[in-house]
Amino acid sequence: MKLKSIKIYLLKIPFSFSIDHNLKQRYSSESIIIEVTDCSGKKGFGEGAPRHYVTGEIGISIMNGIEKIWSENKIEEIHSIDDIKEFQKKIYQQNKSSLAAAFEIALLDLWAQNLSCSIADFFDKETSSPLIYSAIIPFLSSEKLNGILLLIKRMQIKQVKIKVGLDKDIKNLKQIRDFLGDDVDLRIDGNRCWDINDAKEKLNALDQFNISYVEEPLISNQSFKISELSTKINMPIILDESVCTLNDAKKLSLDINPERLMFNLKLSKMGGLMNASRIYLFAKERGIKCQLGCNVGETAILSAAGRIFAQTHSLEYLEGSAAAFFMEDDIAVNPITFGKGGKAEALENQGLGIQVDTDKLSKYSILTKTILI
Repeated sequence: MKLKSIKIYLLKIPFSFSIDHNLKQRYSSESIIIEVTDCSGKKGFGEGAPRHYVTGEIGISIMNGIEKIWSENKIEEIHSIDDIKEFQKKIYQQNKSSLAAAFEIALLDLWAQNLSCSIADFFDKETSSPLIYSAIIPFLSSEKLNGILLLIKRMQIKQVKIKVGLDKDIKNLKQIRDFLGDDVDLRIDGNRCWDINDAKEKLNALDQFNISYVEEPLISNQSFKISELSTKINMPIILDESVCTLNDAKKLSLDINPERLMFNLKLSKMGGLMNASRIYLFAKERGIKCQLGCNVGETAILSAAGRIFAQTHSLEYLEGSAAAFFMEDDIAVNPITFGKGGKAEALENQGLGIQVDTDKLSKYSILTKTILI
């Protein structure tokens, strides 16, 4: 497969309302989209979500340096999936996780189309479980929280995660339990909001609401205390921002009971599907559960890649595929979402299994660059 051109987009799609948590207030998406065209005219699409507070990446900086990055690592032909792995590795090792993810997904999409198969066929299928997505609740006023809870109840969603780190956490969790009942699986996400002393106090106070997991409770410079915290609270812990690499996963799981730990696997922060799969396999070997995470504002491209990951890996929770609920638009011809009960369909078409609307891609791009190969 000989490559002809690459087009890079910096994409911003407005949100219907502000999505807030302890680390960021966001009014629109921010993604790097890669469009790779081969000499036959086929196109592959990939997406990364640069987040400076997670991996240190900034979208505009990636765009400004893309020609240099490409010139130092360029690939002109693909003969096997190993060529994609090697190219992705070069980008990833330059601390460009989201860009590595975008390139990897685009090249896998294109390669799979040339082989007339799905990207899912490149992975060993480890699950036959139904695809059930969670509802995620950001910081909201009581009035808006009521509206979200009404939607969750109407859709019969039984897995819910809410952002915490506010003075009204107890009030919010009581409101959720009173409205949704005790049979909903409820987990909380601190996004690095407490030091270890506050975490012990706050989480033990919140334990009355039957919380399944707490995600990333400790401030960044105390992440090494996660093992200690796990012995002081009843809730098992999910690690998100703290685990971006395989080395992170190995280091932070050393002294903690694996039954008290879960990793949140986000494709963008980990550099793509293949890196996320490596961390998943490490976790599986250690008896650590994993969930599929997402960055707020992911378009249909990352949602589709995440869906494929969920189709091929046994995961405790699924997040994402939610653009239709809060973004003003998306870039797929058909939306990637879920329905009643959080249930979603597997993607079985060639490549990513979706069709990108290039008119919408151009409409929401604030900067584009084209590289001829």
